[in-house]
Amino acid sequence: FEFEDLPNQKVLILVVSTCGLGEFPQNCKATWLKLQSQELPMSWLSGVKFGVFGLGDSTYCQFCYAAASYDVRLGELGGQRLLQRGVGDDRDEDRYYTGWENWLPELWTALGAPQVALQREVPPPCYRIDLSPGEVGSPPVTDEDIVPPGATPLTLLTNRLLTPECIGYDRDIRHYEFQ
Repeated sequence: FEFEDLPNQKVLILVVSTCGLGEFPQNCKATWLKLQSQELPMSWLSGVKFGVFGLGDSTYCQFCYAAASYDVRLGELGGQRLLQRGVGDDRDEDRYYTGWENWLPELWTALGAPQVALQREVPPPCYRIDLSPGEVGSPPVTDEDIVPPGATPLTLLTNRLLTPECIGYDRDIRHYEFQ
């Protein structure tokens, strides 16, 4: 729905990540800027109930900043908070699942919805991979065949592992450089 339709929503649930050092994700920056308008009355969202769940990494000083900002602003505009803001921390043992699995039952209760058992099963893939014979010098598919329209192919210059292999770190964090 469009931004102007926000006051017409009965319930608004936001799941918002924070990028980099407190940056808002690209896909919600425009909405955030519109919410900052001084022309919006403080009762603009008075008929809207809302809940916010933030995703982030607590090692950053602006942990879940975007979610906290949305939570505060929706309340300032008259929205009715359904439940306390939830946070998913990538540093938790189960990453964001720890916070999500605590927050989701509270959300169902606040909405008056039946409790749904949480499932952590990996869904089946929505694609298929077929192996085609080929050699390094003459692959069966060209790069142009697999580049989505509007994308720009880049050449990978550097692919360096940043996490130490010797201590069994559970994440593969890398530094990439492209040309």
